[in-house]
Amino acid sequence: MIHSQPEITQALADLFKETSAVLSAVKDPEATAKEGGWTIREEFEHMVLAVRPVASGMKLPKLTFLAFGKPNRPVRNYDETYQRYLDRLNNVAPGTGNPIGPKGEDLPSLIKQWDEIGEKFADRMKKWSEKDLDGYLMPHPLMGKILVREMLFFTHFHALHHLQSIKAKAGL
Repeated sequence: MIHSQPEITQALADLFKETSAVLSAVKDPEATAKEGGWTIREEFEHMVLAVRPVASGMKLPKLTFLAFGKPNRPVRNYDETYQRYLDRLNNVAPGTGNPIGPKGEDLPSLIKQWDEIGEKFADRMKKWSEKDLDGYLMPHPLMGKILVREMLFFTHFHALHHLQSIKAKAGL
């Protein structure tokens, strides 16, 4: 389980790298699962659209985060954050999920954007101490205001979930 700043940084770097490799190997980006749903390209586009605002937020001056208030509870670990997300997801009314849907970009452009976001994450994580990760809140569309560390946990498990789905659709 990941928790520390270096562990989060490495886990995200590994995930960005693996995702690029998998998507670069995809033969049919318009493939879907047997039950339908998003194509591989659409699912990947959702991933890009979901991680971009987190990476952008990580570059903001820390004083900016005070607009979201101050943490008033201990940090949740990775598994607790994941469970909270699942609990909230299960309480979403049908048809109201996936607030960040695909817009139709091509796969090579998305891979390039993904790689650029991964580089930004790696660079921006250097400016966040352990104390900082637990000392500031970020808004999440489903979970409300969560600690920055928890947002990074979410970013990891959400992208990992979609990567596993893409691999299944691609037969990898």
